[in-house]
Amino acid sequence: MNFCFIYNKNSANGRQSKYVNKIYKEIQKSFPIDFFETKSEEEAAIILRDFNKKKYNRLILAGGDGTVSFAINQLIKQNNQFLETLSIGYVPTGTTNVLKVELNINNKINKIVKTLTSNNIKRINPVKINDDYFLLMSSFGWDAEIIDSIKPSTKKKLGKFIFLIKLIKNFIFMKNKKFIVTIDKSKYFTNWALCCNSIYYAGNYKIRNGSLFENKFTTVIFKDFSRLKFLHLLFIIICYKDISKAKYIIFKETNNISIEKIHENIPSQIDGSFFGKHKKITILSSDIYINVISN
Repeated sequence: MNFCFIYNKNSANGRQSKYVNKIYKEIQKSFPIDFFETKSEEEAAIILRDFNKKKYNRLILAGGDGTVSFAINQLIKQNNQFLETLSIGYVPTGTTNVLKVELNINNKINKIVKTLTSNNIKRINPVKINDDYFLLMSSFGWDAEIIDSIKPSTKKKLGKFIFLIKLIKNFIFMKNKKFIVTIDKSKYFTNWALCCNSIYYAGNYKIRNGSLFENKFTTVIFKDFSRLKFLHLLFIIICYKDISKAKYIIFKETNNISIEKIHENIPSQIDGSFFGKHKKITILSSDIYINVISN
């Protein structure tokens, strides 16, 4: 196996550098491996641009969920044919690390090295959103506004705490900015919706049944999300760690949805990174598969 190891030093303010380097050195004992530390998406894009020429068949990504999402989008847009022989491993050094929970990754160095060098490969079908793809989830409205309001420099300093601060602020100043979700010709008016490949949301909080490795995604629509419903949702999260128990949530399994604005463009995020504000968003199942290394 020929390894490429890319570490996003912006994740967790670079506090995991020693940890990441230990993993790299352990893999280096047994396999050829090139190691890169990046501080920007531009730096990572340059490495990934020449990826196919290097004949790598294993890519290790250290960072958050957004790091993995960015790399996958870069590779797909270049040439997705070689993805059939490429396997992607994940070293979680981000803020929420949903993918860590999905892949059942153990943080201990000997355990994670064993996983990254194993042949325990599973396939994930990324979902197409406009001209991009998400591996775990996309969301629209309320939580995307929170992500948009967080500066990368503040996130690096405060980590998960900044999400709590912004969440409280959005709760206090909550506005009912509705948009339209269309599924199988049925229209739903809402101010918060998610499309989930993943089972978990915001860490280890369960949002749906099923598996990340199924060839389908679930659309989750929060009906008239309000301050009162937020408090009830918070109660469910604390007591059950299972968002799906909320009765005012609609779950739809589908392979094609569209989202349209009513008055204002719709804030959106994919895999924890802000995706911009859009008049219309189209989400489709894709015919692409990503090989990931799981525990």
